[in-house]
Amino acid sequence: MAELTLKGVSKIYRKRNREVQAVKAFNLSCRDGEFVALLGPSGCGKSTTLRMIAGLEEITSGEIRIGGKKVNDLPPKKRGIGLAFENYALYPPLSVYDNIAFNLRAQGKSEEEIRREVDRIAALLHIGDLLEKKPAALSGGEKQRVNIARAIIRRPAVLLLDEPLSHLDGRMRQRMRTELKRLHNEIRCTTVIVTHDQSEAMALADRIAVMNEGELQQFGTPFEIYRHPVNEFVAGFIGDPPMNLFAVQVVKEEETPVFKIEGCGKSFAVPDRLRSVVKEGMRYRFGVRPTDVRVVAPEDGGALATRVTVFENLGEEHRIHIRLDKNQMISVVTDTDVRFQPGDSIFLRFDEEKIHLFDPATGRRIQGQEAIPA
Repeated sequence: MAELTLKGVSKIYRKRNREVQAVKAFNLSCRDGEFVALLGPSGCGKSTTLRMIAGLEEITSGEIRIGGKKVNDLPPKKRGIGLAFENYALYPPLSVYDNIAFNLRAQGKSEEEIRREVDRIAALLHIGDLLEKKPAALSGGEKQRVNIARAIIRRPAVLLLDEPLSHLDGRMRQRMRTELKRLHNEIRCTTVIVTHDQSEAMALADRIAVMNEGELQQFGTPFEIYRHPVNEFVAGFIGDPPMNLFAVQVVKEEETPVFKIEGCGKSFAVPDRLRSVVKEGMRYRFGVRPTDVRVVAPEDGGALATRVTVFENLGEEHRIHIRLDKNQMISVVTDTDVRFQPGDSIFLRFDEEKIHLFDPATGRRIQGQEAIPA
């Protein structure tokens, strides 16, 4: 195990006489034994970052340290890393046993030692009954277990996982998620996983590094990322369904400050905790998670009156979607046993303690908002 540190790491590709900056001055510090996720949309630079840690991509500037040792100029095999790709990359002619043993044989280990290590790793990953099979006879989940076994049999200081679950179906992804977490808890190896799936990152990681356009947006625990997003991008990227985000302007109605939703003219009262933060006449980006919106009775004063556009019954929860105007929808998630039809009247109240405000120009969270409770 080892600490992993990236300081000012950048990557610039030169294509047809122009420069493309894939990663921009990236800073990250992973603690010894920590499970960290690099999360972001396709093309945000997360896989490039992982490949630079592994030594498969040369960094343009900055510094990478593993266990306190600078590894910028070291080849992959000398960095003490284990790497599992999304495409498995198993050797088809070799048995599972020989695929896992390949790296140890290349190091000149004895067959007795190899057998002992392969059996140990196979037991960890529950693949002992697959050792004599060829890769063609394995399911996707089994291939990924073998792929990970090859990465960890070297006892790496840092384990790097590049979209390891992306080829699996929904149920198998969920099972492998649990297995990855169990495995990490047993080997306690510093682990970095690249994923575009925010549910995967939330379930697996101790801390999440959210990336966009090559830049680190926020690095924190799943709770911090979900409840205290530093900007509108993080707020909208994390959560399923995503956070409701729409434009509002602060105006006064009968001497009471209200948020007027732009585009539809509907309004609702500014919560007491935000009255010292907002200014009359100013525009903001208003955010609230679908789980923090309540369906209330018509007589509930100050509720937002609107109409149902789509109602989804998902069994354990219901999702209600409301169109505010031609460009803006908001969603509500509730476990209350209610039924709606498109066009039904509905009255909504936002949980005042869990409202987020963002600067429409910069996307940054407005300063002065109190901490949002769990």
